[in-house]
Amino acid sequence: MKFRPSLRFSHADTAGVSRFSYTRLRILLFGVNFIKWSSACIVMAIVSYFIHDYSRNEHTTYQEVIACTSIGFFLPTMPLAFDRRITVQLIPLDYIYSHLWVTAFIFAAEDYNWQDCAIHSPSGLRKCTLKYAMESWCIIAVYVCYTSV
Repeated sequence: MKFRPSLRFSHADTAGVSRFSYTRLRILLFGVNFIKWSSACIVMAIVSYFIHDYSRNEHTTYQEVIACTSIGFFLPTMPLAFDRRITVQLIPLDYIYSHLWVTAFIFAAEDYNWQDCAIHSPSGLRKCTLKYAMESWCIIAVYVCYTSV
């Protein structure tokens, strides 16, 4: 079977000497995993600021837990994007976390878009732009988790 030169594996990959392939698709998967991890870091930083300086409720606690566990699970997936055998096994992780991130986004949308964002979650914080930024990074995490599945 003939492939385009950009999609061919090196001779070492086909001979079984090395499990790593550096095609454009693998590099794109690495970039997607990096975006997932960085969006989780940003959400964790914003929600940690909310929890540290203001009140805490169930929604902010859930968002913090999802962001922290995402950081722990998605950090090893970045170099594993180049491993052909492990990449397929990461699909259930992306599928599960895409649904968890959807729930975090729904909580943020309920808190900040349904009524006045200045009085919701956390109640003492009047910076709606920071709350909207956290909501935006949640939807970026949802989108990237869905596209990597």
